Amino acid sequence: MLRQPDQWRHPVVWIEDGTQVLPDLLARGIASLADPVNGYLVVCSKLISWIALQFGLPNYAIASTVLTLIASTLCFTAIAFAPTRLRHARWCALAAALAPVGPETFVSPIYLLWHTGILLLLVLVWDPSRHTVWRGAVLVFAGLSSPLVAFLLPLLALRWLILRHRSDLACTAICLLVAACQIYLAHRMGDTGGATPDNLEYLPVLLATVCGQFLSFALPPTWAAICGGMLLAWLALPLLDQRIPRDDRTNYLSLVGILVLSVAAMLLRVGHTEALQFHGPNRYYFFALIALAWLVVQHASLKSRWFVAIPLLLAVLANSLHQYRLHNPAQDILPLKWSAPAQIVKATGQGSLPVFMLDRVVNLDVPLDVSLFKRGRSCAAHAAGARCVIHPWIIAHTDYPPAIPRRDGAIVSTSVQGQDLWARLDLGHNIGDRYREFHVVGKLAPLDMEVLPFAGDGGPLFELHATFGSADDAARFASSYCVAVVTDGKPALLASPNRECDALLTH
Repeated sequence: MLRQPDQWRHPVVWIEDGTQVLPDLLARGIASLADPVNGYLVVCSKLISWIALQFGLPNYAIASTVLTLIASTLCFTAIAFAPTRLRHARWCALAAALAPVGPETFVSPIYLLWHTGILLLLVLVWDPSRHTVWRGAVLVFAGLSSPLVAFLLPLLALRWLILRHRSDLACTAICLLVAACQIYLAHRMGDTGGATPDNLEYLPVLLATVCGQFLSFALPPTWAAICGGMLLAWLALPLLDQRIPRDDRTNYLSLVGILVLSVAAMLLRVGHTEALQFHGPNRYYFFALIALAWLVVQHASLKSRWFVAIPLLLAVLANSLHQYRLHNPAQDILPLKWSAPAQIVKATGQGSLPVFMLDRVVNLDVPLDVSLFKRGRSCAAHAAGARCVIHPWIIAHTDYPPAIPRRDGAIVSTSVQGQDLWARLDLGHNIGDRYREFHVVGKLAPLDMEVLPFAGDGGPLFELHATFGSADDAARFASSYCVAVVTDGKPALLASPNRECDALLTH
């Protein structure tokens, strides 16, 4: 609760929870649990949101916050009581809860994918002689709720090769199936990250830096790398001690594997340039910091070196005391109310719902008849770059006139920043709020695309954001693309930087 104190005073709905999960639940109900978010299955997050929605739309923000807190607490409590081979499991649970992870991973349903990943870590250090069925069930549920399952696969396979236990073999097979599902969806949706394997050459430097920031985020990058290297050297000692039992050494090696693979995943996801610029808590450090906290406890238990571990854990606790987040009062967006506009939507079937986007608030239009939602399709799924419906939550009203005259709209501005394209769209006053779908057409397919409402003067304004595999692709797309707003199945407004909309739409 202390990580996000403003969430309890002013409950809000966060990012994808408002822009994707909630609209999907309103449109398709519990059947939308199988729909990916940003290319990944997040069953637990969607299940929490669906349960919260049963308390009514006006109560959704506070209900989802409370239910997320309960779910997170259960994940951390599982560390203490699951049948694992972790030594001092209760201390491991406390160390994980107090680790200096980014506050953004708390109290938001969509970010439960990080906390359900803890259950996958427990599967890795599970006692293979106990409760194999429960182990498999936890693996399936958590694996369908967090993409971490893909990185768990090689560690489970290595564990089976060392211990040769049938439970580990069965879990490796289950993990293979679940991971294949997550990887397939991520590849199909084009959400595999913009970095390349070349970034892995920076792994030792980033690994040392993350370990240093585990002790204190106040350390400069150079000193963080030095202190982190010393911590890594200390943590490596149990791997060299042959007197430690094989099972304990295997568990310890598994935690080291989680630490290394989580940092490697961060490099593959965001690239070395951005990763090395991180200075402070963020969600990409989550599993690395949890693994570090457990390694400190396990090392102290195996080698009876609590005189070193206790000062380390106290330093980590002091580091965590500063890891909280407010709702960005500098942007003057507090108090942000959810229940009042939700009451209007519930009573009239019209209106807008505020969604908190960290640095701004966007108002999402709500449909009069949720049955009219159309499922959006990922742009990356169209290999030829054909037309693509973007974010079906942009549906305002159903009382369309028989026909809306075809007219030109305006793409006010288009800019390319690296692999990202940003465009400002002005629908004009005549179109009003009768738009139904956005269709974006170009000569190649972006990896990801979204259209967000933009506050400003004039007619309805929107911001188009598209991400491509390279800066050259973004520039090619910017030179020739168009946007159509569709009502009653017909293009009502066309806009293009070079007036090629007619030819592109016909194609």
